[in-house]
Amino acid sequence: MVVLYSQIRNLNNKVITANYSHQGLNIQDDSSLLNDLAKNVSNCNRIINQDQIISGQLSVKETLKFYVTLKGSYILVVIVDRKSNDDTVNKYFKNLHQKIKSLDVLNYSFDNELKTFTNNFNSNESNIKSNLALEGVHSTVVDSLNALINRGDKINEITTQAQNLNFHTMEMSKKVQNIRKKEQMEKYKMYVLLLIVLFVLYLIFFRK
Repeated sequence: MVVLYSQIRNLNNKVITANYSHQGLNIQDDSSLLNDLAKNVSNCNRIINQDQIISGQLSVKETLKFYVTLKGSYILVVIVDRKSNDDTVNKYFKNLHQKIKSLDVLNYSFDNELKTFTNNFNSNESNIKSNLALEGVHSTVVDSLNALINRGDKINEITTQAQNLNFHTMEMSKKVQNIRKKEQMEKYKMYVLLLIVLFVLYLIFFRK
């Protein structure tokens, strides 16, 4: 999930306190999308209860969804892609509300805070998904190896391949080290040669 657009409104005067778009100007300059969002948020304001989350489809872009919640005296709004789930959005709202409560005054300068908060949230969620994907791959590999072991097939072949891979890796490492040593020796030779030339020039011009 990626939070594409985040908005905070004051419940009393409905003034936008801060807003941030992960998509930059693509969303913030899209008047039809923002008008559609404003209309939906206005409809939700009349029926929403404290901590309740209302979601809906944006008519101008079917690939996007909006979520609205009421936290204290603030209306929190986000636009996300359709793949997003309610639990993740709820987590974003809760964390954002905690961030809001830690500030004395909200104003347009909070845009930078909202930007940092949203970027960090998106990054953390992306890392969590990546870790879950890696765990899934690891589980698949373990299951496959267990199946091979249980059948008693290709164990020697796998062992041989692993040994060969280890041998080639060590050989490659040695070659890389030798190349680096040769490069250093060439560099030192060049410095020595330069010093000799300078010394000879010194003898020629300054010994006269």
